[in-house]
Amino acid sequence: MFSTYGDLWLSEKLFDEKYNFNSAYTEFSYIIPQETEHAKYIDYINGMPAQDSPIIFGLNTLADLTFRLNES
Repeated sequence: MFSTYGDLWLSEKLFDEKYNFNSAYTEFSYIIPQETEHAKYIDYINGMPAQDSPIIFGLNTLADLTFRLNES
């Protein structure tokens, strides 16, 4: 799995200004900010969702439901 995601995410296109780690997920854009100020990076990080959606990892939204049911 690491090789698959590594091939997808860790490439030269990662440094493109418009690269999004998962464009299918529309609630938050997982990008590398092009900011030059430390405070702007911190603002971006603080704006990230507290919990990642399964869609980011290529999973169906039911994966989260299944996980939560198993946890309870």
